[in-house]
Amino acid sequence: AVQEAKEILASAGTLAVVVSPGLTIEQTYAAAHLARRHDGELFYLLGEDAAQENQTSVQYSKIAGEANIALLDRLHAKGIIGGEQLNADTVLLVGTEVQTADGQRVIAVNPSKGDAECWFVLPHPLQTEGLALNRDGDLCIVRAVLPKPDQVLDCHALLAELSGEDSFSGLQALRNALADEIEELSAIRDADAEERLLSSGLEPVLKSVLPDSREKAFAAHLSAIGMYEPRCACACGD
Repeated sequence: AVQEAKEILASAGTLAVVVSPGLTIEQTYAAAHLARRHDGELFYLLGEDAAQENQTSVQYSKIAGEANIALLDRLHAKGIIGGEQLNADTVLLVGTEVQTADGQRVIAVNPSKGDAECWFVLPHPLQTEGLALNRDGDLCIVRAVLPKPDQVLDCHALLAELSGEDSFSGLQALRNALADEIEELSAIRDADAEERLLSSGLEPVLKSVLPDSREKAFAAHLSAIGMYEPRCACACGD
């Protein structure tokens, strides 16, 4: 599957990489770097507040919320409304889902395959290591507390491999490269495993965003076993 995805990316005329703001900073930077390597653009999905400005957009009433998109801003990511068509012949989804057009080739790193031509499982947050940017602008140390199957690749390592940057497969290599690019993040060079919070140096930028695909999958699971009652009257499942 990795080789197939590399071939799709190599043949892309225009590439759109769409990420969840719920990714770790290492995963986000690896996705941004992949987009640059293939002359693509980085995107994230705006949430309910922005969607209300466009009455044709999907409305999320239960699990939509705000996220700190300061890092995405500094990486020049663009916010798009759910349902908005991406002007690209190839789409890479990381922790998010979008409506794609006929003829678009889709690579997905998500809990489920959907309509993707090439699919990789996105590990659960409890199976993930890294640093996460919170609403206050602090970096939270994320530690894996559950094992993941051997065949499931770490998301940051997968994205590094797809971009052809094997040197970026390690967390510290990604942190060093990110700190080189964004001076305010210099503290991540020496992230102490014993610390729980680090100051990012980035002023928080809060924006309404659509939920991570893992959140949506969990909500769907709870609904299926009768532990969650969707509040939305439409058929979106929220």
